[in-house]
Amino acid sequence: MKFLKYAFKVQAIFLICLFLTPNRPALSFEGRIPVEYAETFMVERENGRIILTITESWPGAEEPLNYVLVNRGKDPGEIPQNAVVIEVPVRTCVSTTTVNLAFMEELCILPYLVGQGGKRYVYDPPPGFENVPEIGSGTELDLEKILELSPEVIFAYAYSPAERDLFRRLEEMGIHVVLMSEYLERTPLGRAEWIKYLSYFFCKEIEAERIFEEVRTRYEELACFGRSQAIKPGILCNIPFSGIWYMPGGQNWSAELLRDAGGDYPWSGTMSKGSSGFDLEEVFAEAGNAHIWINPGDCGTLEDLRSIDGRFTLFRAFRDGEVYNNTRRISSDGGNDYHQRGVLRPDQILEDLISIFHPSLMPEHELRYYKKLK
Repeated sequence: MKFLKYAFKVQAIFLICLFLTPNRPALSFEGRIPVEYAETFMVERENGRIILTITESWPGAEEPLNYVLVNRGKDPGEIPQNAVVIEVPVRTCVSTTTVNLAFMEELCILPYLVGQGGKRYVYDPPPGFENVPEIGSGTELDLEKILELSPEVIFAYAYSPAERDLFRRLEEMGIHVVLMSEYLERTPLGRAEWIKYLSYFFCKEIEAERIFEEVRTRYEELACFGRSQAIKPGILCNIPFSGIWYMPGGQNWSAELLRDAGGDYPWSGTMSKGSSGFDLEEVFAEAGNAHIWINPGDCGTLEDLRSIDGRFTLFRAFRDGEVYNNTRRISSDGGNDYHQRGVLRPDQILEDLISIFHPSLMPEHELRYYKKLK
């Protein structure tokens, strides 16, 4: 029992960090920081430089992307074809994704952020963030504002080749575009490990390793308890969109979370990394008797669910009042910390899910990202 209490004790990451120092660090080439869980980027160290390769930069991308990182003023040597050379540590950057803010805050590199896309969706902005200019996101990037800010690097998402074409325009203007694709990872820890990817650009790989190791240890400790439960409640998730009920495939990171939390997810055995669409009747046949319903869109109450479709009341989880949404930490403009800091801290999300699926294991746990619909 003492071990269980210790295992489920809430842990926090405390970092002592320097924001701006006279002597910025350089790349460390002593030893190798392994990529253990992430599958969409690789790291190679050679000849005093680091080569970062993104194997899947957007859904369906056929060509990998290479970034060659070298210490400032150093000769990069022979460059792989189509690779982008970036001197590090990066001194100024902009970002089009709120996920980066969680990574940057933990790495203590927010002072180098000079522009941010989707500011209104940032949950709990850090001090001074109100002075960071908005630069847009997706295909709505404010190119003039970005050129005015003149960052060395823009960290961005690409969901399609169309966005990649937009980024090429920025590259032609002398701004390095570094793509992020953690959302394509298959596991929650794979997504969290992208903090290592970002850290290389700021020579913070040692700090990133320490942060990720604490998250990984806690997550695997929790997953061991969740997966070992003999009785696994049936789990239903999401709600229909335009008449189609999209369910994450069995190779999707969200399905992995459900398995690690000790849930019985009907679509867990499918091989899809994305989502598959079903009509309500198909979902009811598979999960009508599911014990727990999670992530029902924007619904804040059971009445919200009922108002969308009266047939939702036929689901067992609705009748029993066992419906939970990941909207406990959400801003007035809809910024959800589940999709921001939760990417870096899947251990905290997993802790919530275990306490929902197996409340007897964690009777004193207070939900962080989830809340029960009234």
